Amino acid sequence: MDIEFMTDMRSALKENIDLTSVYEKLPIALCVIDREGRLIAVNELHTVLAGRDANGLIGVKVADLHDEGGRNIIRDFQLFDAGMTVPNHEIEIRGRHYMVSVSPLHDPNGSLAAISVAHFDITEKKATERKVARINRKLSFLSSHDYLTRLGNRRAFDALLDQKVREFIADRRCFALMLFDIDRFKAYNDSYGHQNGDACLQRVAKSMTKVARKGDPAFFRYGGEEFAALISDADQDIAWKIADRVRAKVKELAIPHCRSPLGIVTVSGGVVGACCLPPPNEADFTRELLFAADHALYQAKMAGRDNIQRFARRSQVFAETL
Repeated sequence: MDIEFMTDMRSALKENIDLTSVYEKLPIALCVIDREGRLIAVNELHTVLAGRDANGLIGVKVADLHDEGGRNIIRDFQLFDAGMTVPNHEIEIRGRHYMVSVSPLHDPNGSLAAISVAHFDITEKKATERKVARINRKLSFLSSHDYLTRLGNRRAFDALLDQKVREFIADRRCFALMLFDIDRFKAYNDSYGHQNGDACLQRVAKSMTKVARKGDPAFFRYGGEEFAALISDADQDIAWKIADRVRAKVKELAIPHCRSPLGIVTVSGGVVGACCLPPPNEADFTRELLFAADHALYQAKMAGRDNIQRFARRSQVFAETL
């Protein structure tokens, strides 16, 4: 290090009225650091940043004040010595966030003698960004989830179903669709009231998700007392087993239902595997899947409810509705 250069720098900062004035009054925490990682000049805002007055900072190693800052100084000199630049980066110091900009300072011979570091306080900006991010996450959640059950809504279901159909048509990646319906739910509402009906929907929805592993199957509130689920890489038999576990979980809740033959709330379900249907085209295939799952659900109802049925074939009456 050029000692004469560093002495001249200190003198310039102390004696040059214009330079000192600018350095002190800038609304930025500024400091100059030598190759040994020691502070050789600081402005007033930097003393606030560091929590020490200037006399307690000059000559002190940055690493002794802030571990990350000390490591960054070593990296910065290495980058400048290699002819590279130091990208702006963020750092947290004493609970506040700063954007850091680093510039090289050369001696009269052109050798890197020190670096100038500017800390821009972005604490409030970061807080605002976090707040906006939270709001955006909440809005995103509300746009894709049912407010009552917290499951995905019909919009989210349609989007995921379309995606899985496209994947299936492109590479025959099989998946299964499940539809569930709470048995005799209108009678439940008539007997216990809509407020209790809402609580019932919430408990049923929560119990359904307990069979999911890593979000698969994905459950949705399809509408009213109907729920849907999509499971990846599964045939119809695998889906039936999962759907039957859902049925059993709901039954375990033992929610009283005075107008059910079993005396408790139950669900019925219909299951269809994508591989069970020929894929003519995307639009028709999506429609075919939904009709097939709905038909299987209808068959479960006809079988006495509290029942899960696989899609087999359409009845003539059902086929005429297509």
